[in-house]
Amino acid sequence: MIARALIVSIAALVLAGCAGTDMPGPPAPFGADSGGGYTELRPEADVVAVSYLGPYWPTSAYPPVREHDSARASAHATDMALWRSVLAALEQGFSGLEVIESEVAVAFDIPSLPRLTYATGSRLKIGAATGLFGPLGRFGDFDHRDRARVRAVVEMTARLVAGGTPGALDAAEVARDLAKKYRFALPNGV
Repeated sequence: MIARALIVSIAALVLAGCAGTDMPGPPAPFGADSGGGYTELRPEADVVAVSYLGPYWPTSAYPPVREHDSARASAHATDMALWRSVLAALEQGFSGLEVIESEVAVAFDIPSLPRLTYATGSRLKIGAATGLFGPLGRFGDFDHRDRARVRAVVEMTARLVAGGTPGALDAAEVARDLAKKYRFALPNGV
């Protein structure tokens, strides 16, 4: 009985630790220290242009894995640009929007040679790209700066419209869907 309770407790802790660890927060304005975020322009009173630079996602140098990670980064960046466009519509008193144009670009950062870092106790760390065994013959971990990664940028232009416009997205409904998907807090009144 105690063993069963212990197994259930460990499983709950493992699942709680894994929940949401891969989920970046809501987009913030682009800043020099943030490494990503959004910028927003208003070329017309009822048009918003959002550019969103997504976070880096870990990937692999193996092409099929990169394709999956590229799709994940693209989908996330598109959702964040749409989130910001929807919030802009709601802030301006519009209840809908039509996406006029949306472009996605994906960039990979893949090192050509992995650099292994060797921990040698009290000795200095030595980095080498000589395979799994370096000058000291000890196995080391890949340096995190040398891991492959991917990020996406989206440029989205949307026309802000009143409710009931044929073909328009309902801003409040899209906001609720994205808030649920990414566990964001909804703005007041949505």
